[in-house]
Amino acid sequence: MKKILTAILVISSSMCFGQWTSLNSGSTEWLRGVDFPTADTGYVVGYNGTILRTIDGGLNWLNMVSGTGKDLNSVFFINPTTGWACGDSGLIITTSDAGITWSSQSNSGAALSEIYFLDANTGYVAGSMATCWKTTNGGVNWVPLALSGGASGTVSLFFNDVNTGYVVGLGQSDAIMKTTNAGANWNNVHSSAFAEFGSVYFTHPDTGYVCSTGAINKNILKTVDGGLNWNIIHTLATDGLYALKFPTPQKGYAVGGFSSSSIMLHTPDGGTTWISQNTSVSEPLFDCFFVDENLGYAVGMNGSIIKTSNGGGVGIEDVEQSFNISVFPNPTSGQLFIAIKERTIASVTIRNALGELMLVNVIKATNQAALNLSSYPTGIYFLQLEVDGQVIIKKVVKE
Repeated sequence: MKKILTAILVISSSMCFGQWTSLNSGSTEWLRGVDFPTADTGYVVGYNGTILRTIDGGLNWLNMVSGTGKDLNSVFFINPTTGWACGDSGLIITTSDAGITWSSQSNSGAALSEIYFLDANTGYVAGSMATCWKTTNGGVNWVPLALSGGASGTVSLFFNDVNTGYVVGLGQSDAIMKTTNAGANWNNVHSSAFAEFGSVYFTHPDTGYVCSTGAINKNILKTVDGGLNWNIIHTLATDGLYALKFPTPQKGYAVGGFSSSSIMLHTPDGGTTWISQNTSVSEPLFDCFFVDENLGYAVGMNGSIIKTSNGGGVGIEDVEQSFNISVFPNPTSGQLFIAIKERTIASVTIRNALGELMLVNVIKATNQAALNLSSYPTGIYFLQLEVDGQVIIKKVVKE
C-alpha cells in the first residue's frame, strides 16, 4: 500500500493574525524563564538576578528581591507558594512564601539552565558541562548524576514520571539521553552533529519533541516510541528554537529567534503542521508557558513579555481558506498542478527533505500553474510559493 502524507501548510507570520500582546515588564534585562502556578500568578527570571512576579495575569509586574546578581535561567513552581530558580555558577535558590524571600540551596558549579520538579521533594536540574543534579528532599541536598557518553553541555530536561526522564544538550554529540530508573543510569537515544538541542517536552510516555537552537539545523524532532526513533520535522524556522511547550497533546508551541527577530511557531495537530504566529515584538524569545490551550506567556530579550488569551491566533483551517490554494495530485508521480483563486503566484521554489534547493521558477501565473517532477527521486519535497507578497509552503510527496 502506498503511504499517503497530508499536505503541510506553513505561512508567514503576517498572515496568521497572531494575537499576542506585549506586556510592560518594567525591566530591560534578558528574561530567560517563565512559570505560572495559577492563571493569574506567575514568575519570570532573567539576567542579573531578575525575578518578576505578577498576581493579576501580567497587567503589573513586581521586581522581587532575589538575593543574587547572577543570571537566572529557569524557574519552576510546584504550587502557588513554593518554587525554585537556577542560574549561573551552579546557583539554585528557593522560596516558600510566593517569591517574597529567596534562599540559596547551591552556589557553585557549572551554569544551570533548567530546573524541574516532580513533587515538593523530587527535582532535577540540568546545565553546562554535562551537569545533571537530583534532589529527594526539596533541594536541601543535591546529588550529581553521571551522564556517561552524553553531550558536553546539558541544557534541558523533562520527566514523564518518577522513573522515566530525558535530557538534551549541546556539544560534540548533541545528545538526547534517557533514564528509566530515576536518573541512576542514562542511555544515549539519539545523537546528531551540530543539532544543538535546546529543549525537550513529552505529551505522552511514548510521544515527545526536541527542538534545535543551531545555526545550521533549526528543526524539531519527534518520537512516538519513547525515544527509540526520532523523526525530523522541518519547520523552516529562520533562526534557532529555544523552548517547546505543549498545553495539550495536539497543540504545541516553539519559541526562538536571534538578534532582532522573534519566532513563535504553533502546531494544532501534534507536530505535523507548524504555523508562524505574529508575536508583536522583534526580540528573540527564550521560554514560554501555557496555563491552558488558550492562555499563554512568552519571555525574551530586553524585558520582553507577551501574552495570548486565544492560543495566539486563528487555526490552520482559517488560514488555508483565506488563500484558497490547491496543490494536486499529492502524492504525485510527475505532473503537479497549483490552483489558486483570484491571486497571483510570483515564484515557486522547491527544496528536498534535506533543505537542498531543487528548483527556482519565476512564473507570474494566475489561477493555475503546472510543474513536472518526473525527474525527481521519490521522497518528500517542500514547495514554496510567493503569493501576493506572502510565502506559503506545502509539503509534497513524489512517488
